[in-house]
Amino acid sequence: MVFIHDGRANYPSIGAFRELWRARLAIEEMTLEAAGKADLSDAICWYMMGFYPRKLPAALTVHDYKSLSLGRFSAFKDFLKFRFNAKPDLRILKQEIKATHSFRDDVPEVIQDIGVPDSILSYRQAVASAAEYDFCYIGAISRERRIHLMIDSFLSRFAQSKTLLMMGEVEPIVRERYRANTNIIFTGRLTQPALFENMNKCAAVACYFPNHFPHIVQTPTKLLEAAAIGSRILANEQPMNRVKASEFGMQVRWGEAADMFRDCPDQLDWADNRQFDPAPMLTSVMSSRSGLTGYIENVLATGALTSR
Repeated sequence: MVFIHDGRANYPSIGAFRELWRARLAIEEMTLEAAGKADLSDAICWYMMGFYPRKLPAALTVHDYKSLSLGRFSAFKDFLKFRFNAKPDLRILKQEIKATHSFRDDVPEVIQDIGVPDSILSYRQAVASAAEYDFCYIGAISRERRIHLMIDSFLSRFAQSKTLLMMGEVEPIVRERYRANTNIIFTGRLTQPALFENMNKCAAVACYFPNHFPHIVQTPTKLLEAAAIGSRILANEQPMNRVKASEFGMQVRWGEAADMFRDCPDQLDWADNRQFDPAPMLTSVMSSRSGLTGYIENVLATGALTSR
C-alpha cells in the first residue's frame, strides 16, 4: 500500500490506516515523482488528493477526498482536482465534501470521515496526571488559520499567568510575533505519539478550529483526538466543532469563535472526557462500518495484491 501526497501537509489518517493494514500489507509513503519511478503493479496506490491527472499502473487506485485545498486560489485548485484528476478504481469522500462535489461516473465510492488511530487508546488515563502545562494547541500554526486570534485571546485573558504549549509547524512570522511571550511555548512538528504524550501533560486542550472556508466543512481531527485521549477540552464556536462534539457526545467547554478564552475560568476544572467512549471514532470501526475494510479485503482475496 503506497500513500501518495505532496509531502507538505500533515495527514493523520495515514498513520491510522498504517496501523489498520500493516499486518497484511507493506506500507510506504511517496511523492508523485517517486511513485512514478516505482513498480506499483501489485500495490494499492492511495492518493491523498492533490492534482493527479495521470493514473499510475497500480493494482488498485484509491482517491481519498477527505479534505479541501487551503490558501490562495483554493477554489480553483479544488476545481482542477474534482474535474481533471484521473479516474480511480475507488473514491473515499466525507459526507460534507460529497454534498458539494459530485462525480458523474461509475467509480465506486465509500463515504467515510477521518477517525483516530486505534493506538490512541493506549494513551488514555483513568486519572488525570499532574499538569506540566495549562493549555495546549495541536495543529498548523499559520496565518491561514488566523491562529493569532486564539493566541491573542489567551494572552488577553491570562497574560503571563498560564502556559500555552503550541505543537505543530510554525510559520516564522507567527513565532516572531510572540517571541517575547515566554509562556507561549512552540515545539515545532512532533510525531503523533509525542503529541499524545504531551496532551496528557496539559490541564486542558485548546481545540481552536478556523471559522472560515474550507475549515467550516472539514473535520477537526484534534478535537477527536483530545476527546479520545480523555482530555479536558476548550473549543471555539465553529460549525464542525459543534457537529462532531454532538455526534460523539464529547464533554466540551465552549468559547467564542474568535475570542475563545474570554470567559474561561481561572480554575481549569470543568468535566473532562475520561468517561467518554472513543470507539465509534476509531479508524478500524469507521472503516468496517463504511465498507472500506470489506472492499480492500475482497481485493486481497483476488490475489491481485501482494500481502505479507
